[in-house]
Amino acid sequence: MSWHVFLPTCKNDEISHLPSGRVSINAFQKPEGADKHSLPARTMLSPSKWKNWDATELVKVYNGPPLEVFLDQGDADQFLKDNQLLPDNLAGACRSVNFPFILRIREGYDHSYFYIATFIEEHIRYHADKLQ
Repeated sequence: MSWHVFLPTCKNDEISHLPSGRVSINAFQKPEGADKHSLPARTMLSPSKWKNWDATELVKVYNGPPLEVFLDQGDADQFLKDNQLLPDNLAGACRSVNFPFILRIREGYDHSYFYIATFIEEHIRYHADKLQ
């Protein structure tokens, strides 16, 4: 199995200052008590629950079937330069609990469609291989 990181990996006390983190985390939330067919709520999740959706925190407590994290990051990404993305935190968390991971820093790539289009086939093949 594999786990593809697409949510921000931030320290809990920092995520409240990151608009992208708030949007990503809250975009997937459903109202409490909602059935499985309900659409996610567009309301803010309590900051005390953010760690439940933070990949850096989740890897520390994961207790399921074997997984491997595959994180691909462009080194020219403005979000990385602005410390809104913290791939080193996730890598450190993985190392601290011997959680298998792949971290690829791609020289000269940013956060654009071109970056995704360049490497998407590699990611699809990676996940397809894990599903076999």
